[in-house]
This record gives sequence, structure tokens and C-alpha cells, in this order.
Amino acid sequence: MLQVYGSRTNNLRFASVVKHMLEEGGITSLWRGNAINIVKVVPEMALKFMIYEQVYNQLLFFSQIIFKLLFAHSFWK
Repeated sequence: MLQVYGSRTNNLRFASVVKHMLEEGGITSLWRGNAINIVKVVPEMALKFMIYEQVYNQLLFFSQIIFKLLFAHSFWK
């Protein structure tokens, strides 16, 4: 909306933009483009979550090994 009409020449507010969108395209105009955005974002977030979980589990595993190595032997005594 603001890209088409420009924000300097027209004094557009959020409420007036929403009102104009509802008048022009109905309630579905508020969700236009959302499906494409979801198709783009969901795989990216799933990949980030998977990588986070893998790195977290690996760090937890190695920290347990290091803890066992340090305290299983009388290293600190």
C-alpha cells in the first residue's frame, strides 16, 4: 500500500490503510501473500530448530564426557 501511493505525499495511517484494503479486497486482502511467506519461513525455522537441537545435544554429550574425565580420576585431589 505505501509502496504504491508513497508515504510523503499521502498522509496514510495504519487504520486508513486497513480500511482501504478491506474496502478494496475484503477480509481476504489482509492475508494476501501470507501462504507464500509461510512456505518460505516454515522450512527455514524447522532447519534452524533441527540444527539447534543437534548442536545442543552434541555439546551436552561432550560436556558430560569431559566432566567424567575430570572427576572420575582423582584429578582435583
